[in-house]
Formats: sequence, structure tokens, C-alpha cells
Amino acid sequence: AKWMVTVYRRDVQHVLQIRALGANGDSNIVYRTVSLPDAGCVESLNARVEDDFFTFTFTNFTTPGIVHSFDLGELRTKCNDAGALRVIDRMKVAGLGSERYKTEQMFVSSADGTRVPMFVVGKKQSEDEVQTNRACLLYGYGGFMISLMPSFSATWALWIEQFDGVVAIANLRGGDEYGEDWHNGGGLQK
Repeated sequence: AKWMVTVYRRDVQHVLQIRALGANGDSNIVYRTVSLPDAGCVESLNARVEDDFFTFTFTNFTTPGIVHSFDLGELRTKCNDAGALRVIDRMKVAGLGSERYKTEQMFVSSADGTRVPMFVVGKKQSEDEVQTNRACLLYGYGGFMISLMPSFSATWALWIEQFDGVVAIANLRGGDEYGEDWHNGGGLQK
């Protein structure tokens, strides 16, 4: 089978899919949606027609980058990503271990009832710790048809690590998270 690897956005995070190409080049058959480690971005997707694998880099708010390889040969024999998806390399930042953090996406309602996506990032906590008050850095952006995707920020990671803080990132209207209507909804003139 011939494959096409696609990346697209759904609710302000990337979805990585492998599509089977039909005899006429039709690619509407989704063969597999690859399980990504967390909400985040796929960067540096590399594939060649002659290879039976592709590589990509995954990043999110607390992960500077994980380079993965996906073996398309394994895809034919497995019903999940086990064995097909493997880590080649991890970019590291001293004192930062992404396994200690949690990214949660939630949706909040704006004044007109529009659902606005927001990511909340912080250290993982036990049930007892969840009630603890923590300092929160709120960042919101929406403008110029630019999407604020979950990608690594050393500033936010240090805030979480050094101050035991939480970062909330709101995807305000005006960006490109949901297309032109979303962008226009962020303007002052309607």
C-alpha cells in the first residue's frame, strides 16, 4: 500500500494521520491516527516516497522536542502504534523533566457564549495537592490570523518549575485557530 502522512489542527492541537492511497490517488481513507504523547505540535515531519518510515518532532508547552520514527512496515501487522512508533531522541533542558508536568485543555465561554479554548499547564499533583493555591500566569493572544499552538516555552517552563506556578494560555478570537470566522470574531468592527 502507498501512504500519505497528514498533519492538521483540531481544537488547537495537531493530529497526525496516516492515510492509505487508493489506486486513483484518493487519500480519503484514514488508516491510522497516530497516538501523540500529549496535546502538542508536530514539527519537522520528514518522509520520502522510497522509505517505509517517516520521522517527526513532537513539542508542547513543557517538552522542548521528542524526535519519533514511525515504521510503516509495522503498521500493516499491528492494530495500534506499539512497535511502529519509537523515540529516536529527546531534547533536554537541565532541571526540566516533562514527565512531571500536566497539560490540560479546557473551554471557557466568552461574553457572547463562544467557546474559547485554553490550556492550563502545571506540575502534576496528587488529590491532596489539587486544592493548593498556586500563582497563575495568564497569557492570551488572538490576532493577525496567527494560531497560538502548544509549543515549548522556556519562560513558561521555568515559571512552573521555579515558582511552582501554573500557566494558562487562552486562544482568543482573532487568530486562526478555527478559520476566518474565528479571526473576524476577534475584531472590534463587525
